[in-house]
Amino acid sequence: MTVYVGAGGEQTAHDAHGWLLASRSPVFEAELLAAAKEKVPGGGVRRHVELQGVEPRVFKAMLRYMYTDALPPEMMAAQEQKKAVAMAQGLLAAAHKYKLDRLRLMCEEMLCERVDMDTVAGSLAVAKEHGCQVLEAMCLEFISRPGNLKAVMETEGFEKIKTSCPALLVELLMKRFACRTSEFTIHYQKLAFY
Repeated sequence: MTVYVGAGGEQTAHDAHGWLLASRSPVFEAELLAAAKEKVPGGGVRRHVELQGVEPRVFKAMLRYMYTDALPPEMMAAQEQKKAVAMAQGLLAAAHKYKLDRLRLMCEEMLCERVDMDTVAGSLAVAKEHGCQVLEAMCLEFISRPGNLKAVMETEGFEKIKTSCPALLVELLMKRFACRTSEFTIHYQKLAFY
């Protein structure tokens, strides 16, 4: 089976065993059943599938996972955190799309371990978009710490939240307002006590 990933001139071809993809993912199983067939020299038939919405490097990592049940080594490298987080976010989205639940959980766990000022907004957007409640809660908890919301709003990842999850902005602002209200109430109670 040949899997074509990407669109137009940026399309890459990947050879894979259709039976393996179908056994690991119900989405690939359905794709394989509907896949176009082409004759190959020697009288055989080869199926091909075209995938959209997945970057070729992410598909290659997902394919590696489907064969080996392991995350790519570049995701585990501590010195390349920005690349590792970007790959984990892309893989999480692909795992959600192709119903690879274990890969999705592995990526979510890895992203939870790497929540910081530079990654929190992008990870929150991915978590919200793909229903990762643990990652979402971790990101919201990080953002709700004093001083973090303002700093997060100045990051590149915050732009992703504004475009992909506008409802999340309201939730963040409400949390911030709730924190300020409770801070005010505590301060007021302390003053009233004296």
